[in-house]
Amino acid sequence: MTNRMLLGLYNWRTLNNLSDDTKLIDFSVGEVEWYNRAYKDLVPVYFDADVTLLRRGAVWFQESLAVGELMLQVQDWLVKVQNGSVQNFEYHSIETEENPVFAVVRDAALKRWRLIAPWAVFEDRADLTDEDVVAFMRKLHNAIASGVKAKYGDVVIRW
Repeated sequence: MTNRMLLGLYNWRTLNNLSDDTKLIDFSVGEVEWYNRAYKDLVPVYFDADVTLLRRGAVWFQESLAVGELMLQVQDWLVKVQNGSVQNFEYHSIETEENPVFAVVRDAALKRWRLIAPWAVFEDRADLTDEDVVAFMRKLHNAIASGVKAKYGDVVIRW
């Protein structure tokens, strides 16, 4: 599968929502801005938005991120999960030397996930299930795609 996506025209299989405790993990994505629109190629780093990640109702991480870049990396991870490959997710950005910007890592012994980031407000604990993480990642991907589509229509973002 190539790293191409026509926003709004993707068809992922439906997964369960987050666990009953919806405050375990949540997020918000601010208004998406498209920079360098004069360039012919729509590289992912040109789409920015403020992203806030919440753990158990508290702000865990808050930064302005290249959300086009993040969306494609989440999309690649979701495809791997759909194909049976469960692995850690690491969001690396070309906009910073301090990578990964954030990661979702699985504790094999506990069979639970936690978030890590150099700019995290507090250290996370491993309490997320596989289903929680997949649902969170899917919702994050869809929120970014919807934000881009709502403001700019169907555009192609690719590596």
